[in-house]
Amino acid sequence: MDNYIGHFLSEHPMLAPEIKARLRHFQYQYLAKVSNICLEDAHLFGQNLSPWNTAGRGDYQRFYHLNPLLQEIEAEIAPSVRAPFFLISDKNLVPTQLNLATIQGQDLILLSDTGDRAAIHEFIVERGLTPTLQQAAKMAAQLRLCQPNPTYDFPPQKSSYSGQLVRFKEAGKKSFPIAALADLLEGFAHLGLDAWFKKNGLTKLLEDSRARVLYWIEEALASSGSRQESYLDLLYEEMLLWLIVMEPYPESALEASIQKAISPPALLRVHSTGMAAFSEVLRCALDPDSTVLLFDGCYFENRAALLKSHPADSIYLVRSPDYEVSFAENIKKMKKVDFLFINFHENILKGRTFSKKNEIGAYLEKLRDLASPTFTVVIDTTIGYLDSEEVRDLLDRFNFNFILLWSHQKFDLLGTDKLSGGTFSIYSRDQTFLSRFNHPGSIDSASRQGLSHHFAFAAQKLEERREIIFSNAQYANERIEIGSAVKKEDPVNFSIDVQCDWDLELPICKAFVEKGIPLMTRSGFGYNLTTAAFTRFHMVRFSLGLESKPELDRFITAFNEIFPKLKNSVL
Repeated sequence: MDNYIGHFLSEHPMLAPEIKARLRHFQYQYLAKVSNICLEDAHLFGQNLSPWNTAGRGDYQRFYHLNPLLQEIEAEIAPSVRAPFFLISDKNLVPTQLNLATIQGQDLILLSDTGDRAAIHEFIVERGLTPTLQQAAKMAAQLRLCQPNPTYDFPPQKSSYSGQLVRFKEAGKKSFPIAALADLLEGFAHLGLDAWFKKNGLTKLLEDSRARVLYWIEEALASSGSRQESYLDLLYEEMLLWLIVMEPYPESALEASIQKAISPPALLRVHSTGMAAFSEVLRCALDPDSTVLLFDGCYFENRAALLKSHPADSIYLVRSPDYEVSFAENIKKMKKVDFLFINFHENILKGRTFSKKNEIGAYLEKLRDLASPTFTVVIDTTIGYLDSEEVRDLLDRFNFNFILLWSHQKFDLLGTDKLSGGTFSIYSRDQTFLSRFNHPGSIDSASRQGLSHHFAFAAQKLEERREIIFSNAQYANERIEIGSAVKKEDPVNFSIDVQCDWDLELPICKAFVEKGIPLMTRSGFGYNLTTAAFTRFHMVRFSLGLESKPELDRFITAFNEIFPKLKNSVL
């Protein structure tokens, strides 16, 4: 894609500057984002070598440990900066066999297949990009799958574009990821796509892109599993190209479409990430003397940000595992409470042996006498539904201020990892309180356009995929046979969590591959396929995907066979 855009720009020098800028934005900024592709023949030997970007990054620690020559390679490639890089090779090399003599030019890839070290060094210095494992795999997929001709003259397809879309939508009846992308493709019929590209002299660009879409659809329909995911990912890139170049959605569209999918708030803001949204809430809402009641099962980065930014003597921490006792002890000490930070459905903390839903309403009843006039409840609803009954119940029962926030990067990206965003919505009748949130929010144009399209044409799919993932997680947790797994009493969860005394991610993934079940290693969740990762809380986390029940049964059977053999490493 990178080569194609460059080729197209060179052949059309008279394009409007704004159009050129949008194409360059797609070419460089978008392709630098994480890609959700996992191909077995993509070999990654090093990445994320900048020390400032390694905190909590298991990938860095794992690959650095496997290959002590990475520092030497880094110094050779980018001596003037401590820069990240990655290596891809078609050779069947293993990390411990790598040395500077075995690295060939074609093994070094950064958004192009030039393999030129000087160009790579210049690219890193100019843009400071940090490629990832999925980015490397995506580039390997493109190099392997795309035609070498930069104009991408794909083989003639058996059906027309409209006919292929009909086939694709029909296939979506049996595949949720395909159904979601089919809805997004259909949405472009309402945006005047052809007329806009023609008006702006980009008809050839759209024709070539549609030719690739036909190719990716044809290959996706003939594939399954991770290989199908690769083709669907490439198909999604084409749609995002159309959105970035066309920019059909005004700035107000995203906020308006999100408000239609949730309980109508008094105010809503969209920011670049979930953490950015949370930081804005802290900046606008909290005063230095605000008294805070914090449940320690809140998302760990939110919890850390609050503990770091607010005076410690004004924070009362409700500690697990016995919230009821800790809550009662804290409220005895408090004269008033201004803020409550709590989640319905929590992430898993180190040492926790069970997980259950927090009955927020019951806690709020006990706080009525302590609540200040501006008492505010802050809830991260990332793990949950967009339009949830539990939220509506709180809004009906209590007249407190409520701030709900969530990250779009988990369940709202339809299994991709190419966009970024976080939203907070406020439910309050206090105009003085609402006026404190005077910043309009900030999100990059690609994410704004992409999320606008998701909420405009696939909002129901965003809820449905949550339901499938939560249902799959509950189904799997009820059938696993290992005592060190966290007991999930909360039906709204996404993972199997096994407490371990060391990083078992690699041997576990290898064991699953040997049983014919390849797992993608990712630290996040909400993807189409089940992923595995070793967390900072000394756990191996299996984040469930959209697999069918027969596929889940295969996974559960393998799980129950693999873990007893690792019992000496499992707490």
